[in-house]
Amino acid sequence: MNWPTDIVQFLGITTVITAGAAWLARELVKAGLGRDLERHKAYLQAINQERQILFASLHKERAELLRELYRTLPTLAHKVLRIGQQLSRHPDTMSDSGLAVETAATEFGRLRELYGMNRILLPESLCRKIDDLFNLISVAFEAGAQPGKAVQLSRQFAAVQVALEKEFRSMLGVESEPSERPTRGLFGALRRRPTA
Repeated sequence: MNWPTDIVQFLGITTVITAGAAWLARELVKAGLGRDLERHKAYLQAINQERQILFASLHKERAELLRELYRTLPTLAHKVLRIGQQLSRHPDTMSDSGLAVETAATEFGRLRELYGMNRILLPESLCRKIDDLFNLISVAFEAGAQPGKAVQLSRQFAAVQVALEKEFRSMLGVESEPSERPTRGLFGALRRRPTA
């Protein structure tokens, strides 16, 4: 017997067996981790899809709220200011304008309720402007026409309308060009600045 050859053979066989066992262990761990990784990946994709659906739904609700506020505020502004002007010119016609006041109050109540339920969808700065506007309208309904309130109310309507436009454009990812930025007009109507 040649002991150096036997030792080399033994070491070679041991090395091959150890390498084979290490390779097999590594492949088993990879397969186990791969399955876990795939399961976790599928779980994360499901959560991501669920969040995207929720985000899309909230985005749609927010767009509908902005659109409804933008659509309703000008007519409400016009009604409130017209009633205020009529009452300031002819205070004795309050009984004649009862239906107009009731209609405007109903519309205001509906809009205020819609806004109150969905306020969380809007940015804080826009909410403050809308809150200020609604407070002015409430004061107008409670106190009647007061000198200077029409101008204040008109300015606040315009500020809210501009803020709503800005928010909606921001949500859509579009911005108006500097020469196309709106300015405030009477009753919240927007005018375009003339381009030079």
